[in-house]
Amino acid sequence: MRILLLQLPVQTHDFFFSNENIPLAPAGLRGIAAELGAETLILPRLLMNYGSDQAILRYMIEAKPELVGMSCYLWNVERSLYLAGKIKARLPGCQVVFGGPEVTPGNLFLLNHSLFDIGVVGEGEGTWRCLLHCFPDTPEIPGLLLRDGKGGWRFTGYPAHP
Repeated sequence: MRILLLQLPVQTHDFFFSNENIPLAPAGLRGIAAELGAETLILPRLLMNYGSDQAILRYMIEAKPELVGMSCYLWNVERSLYLAGKIKARLPGCQVVFGGPEVTPGNLFLLNHSLFDIGVVGEGEGTWRCLLHCFPDTPEIPGLLLRDGKGGWRFTGYPAHP
């Protein structure tokens, strides 16, 4: 399996915040994927932080991932949705997974879009491991936002914490 992970920066006119974009979540998820034998790429830092949408999309298409994971925050959710829609159009077999603080069952802005396939709610390391273990099938486990087959989403419930 080939996975591509990214975390887009805050967009400003002076690129100051782009220097602060450190993709910690993608790095942790890459470690889990490596344990399971998946080939996992994190979008190169210069491209992720300073690349145009077209340059990022070109890299994603050339990488030919089977799964794309995006860390979604208030500052990048719209851009992430845009890129998710473009990658789904160009690589229709690719699954797009959103995670991060913006992925909640109450985020109506996000849930009004169908540009991604799966949402991971809350701390996602265990959920990510299960998703990759079951790939390309989607497991019925707590902690997911899944399409309901009617154009909407259903939430599988919060995972139990130890």
